Parts: sequence; C-alpha cells; structure tokens
Amino acid sequence: MRLYITCVMIAILAALVTTNSTPRIPDEVDVLANDALVNLIAYDRSHRDANQTCTLRNAAIRRECLIERKKYTNAMLCLMSKPPKLASTDAPGIRNRFDHFVSVHIRQTPAIHATVRPHPFEQALRNECGYDGYQPYWAWNKYAHDPINSPLFDGSDYSLSGNGEYVPHNATPVAPITNVPPGRGGGCVTTGPFKNMSMKLGPVGPTLKILGLKPQPGNGLDYNPRCLRRDISSYVSMRWTKSSDVTGLITNYTDIGSFQDTMQGNLTSDNIGVHGGGHYTIGGDPGGDFYVFPSEPAF
Repeated sequence: MRLYITCVMIAILAALVTTNSTPRIPDEVDVLANDALVNLIAYDRSHRDANQTCTLRNAAIRRECLIERKKYTNAMLCLMSKPPKLASTDAPGIRNRFDHFVSVHIRQTPAIHATVRPHPFEQALRNECGYDGYQPYWAWNKYAHDPINSPLFDGSDYSLSGNGEYVPHNATPVAPITNVPPGRGGGCVTTGPFKNMSMKLGPVGPTLKILGLKPQPGNGLDYNPRCLRRDISSYVSMRWTKSSDVTGLITNYTDIGSFQDTMQGNLTSDNIGVHGGGHYTIGGDPGGDFYVFPSEPAF
C-alpha cells in the first residue's frame, strides 16, 4: 500500500508541471487535493470489495492539460458540425448537435442549473466525435490573478479562445447589489478555436448591454445567429475563485447543504460563490446569460 501511495503521489507532483514545462509551486489547493487523495487511497484499500471492477487504478481521470484540451476543443467543433437530433419544431433555432444541449438547458434552467450533469455531453463527445478523454476542468484558482493571459484564454490554438474585442459596454449585474465593472472585452471573440463560432439560441436574460443584443421574444429557442462575445475580467476571479476561496469552501463546511449553498453563492449577500465566479469571470454573451450559459465553450 505504501508503494502504491508513493507512486500516486509522484504522478500528482508530475501533474504540477504546467503546459510550458515550467514547474509550478504547489499552493494550498494542491496540498488539500493531495491529502484528500491519500485519504481516498487508504479508504479504498481498507474497504475493497472483491467483486468491484472500478478501482482507483482504472478510474477515469479528468485533466487540465494542453494536449487533452486541444482534443476537447476539436471534439466540440465536431459536435458543432454535426446535424441536430431534435425535431426543429421543439427548438426552431437549433442547427447542430451542440445546440441540442444548449436548448435543453434553456428549457430546464430552473431545475438543471446548479446541478452536476455533464455526462451526456461527455458521452456525445466520446461516442459521436471520437474524443478519447473525459470532461476536463478549469482550475479557477490557478489563473484567478490573470485569466485573460492564462493558457485557457490566451487565444492560442490550444486555448478555449481569447477575450472579445473591446467595445464600450455596461457593468454586468450579477446580483441585486453586485455589478462587475466593464472589462477590456465585450465584443466578438476573434482568436483561438472558437473565433468563427456562431451562437444560435437566445439571448434570454442577457447581462451584456450593447446595440443589437436583446432578449428573444418567447422562449429563446428561435434562430438568432450572432458571434461569441466575452468580457473576461479578473475583477470576479480575484474576489470569488482564488485558492483561499476554494480551500475555504472545502474545509469550512461539514454538510453538503451548506457546502452547496456557499459554492453556488448567496446573491442577497453579495457573494456569487466559486460557481458564479467561474461564469462571470467570462461574462459577455452567452457567458453572462443564466439561461444560455452552455453556448459558451468554456462553460
């Protein structure tokens, strides 16, 4: 068991190397994750079921790395090129398979939002577009100080595309008493894999106020082509997605109810939580639209 734990810890330390091979100093989130994994390994070894086929040795791993991110963005572009599986009468604006998932979120927003249901999307990427990885993640805390220049949003081929071009725009209202100051974007995204992406559905509840962008009449499921817009800002990330925010969320709550409530945020107390922080770090359209969020590739 000790050898097994040692091997796993070596793998963890290797994962702390960034995409440009520059060693990254572990922070408090890394330390907490390492401690949790050691505890999980010990628990798994002492509670092993002889008939259990899923183990820590063969469990799927969600990664945050450059090569897998490129495969992931290629698979998303593949979904955007495939025909829809939904009848046009259900959502007239749908033009591709990717839009299908957006339409489901629009129609089920009150029930589906703030839940963890990425599996159908992941399965579509794997089964329909040849993706051989699993749903990757964005370590919010790692890039909270400068999200625009992070590997995720630097506009390179291996990113999730860059910020939007600058256009004058409003502060973003995200809660009754919280407004995010306008950042350096607000316009169309012109770099990276999704620079030519066309949004089809919505807006339903846009927070970005610019000429020509207004809520669709009805349910937001009609055809409304427009560019992907972003207003990436460290104002949000440095207030709600820092390492201290992530570790505090994990260590300060002992029941799932208070953990979930804090993670999702309490808008009446000027706290949008780490979940809301991830969304509103991106902003724009649809990144600032509660109903149409999944049209944003970084969602």
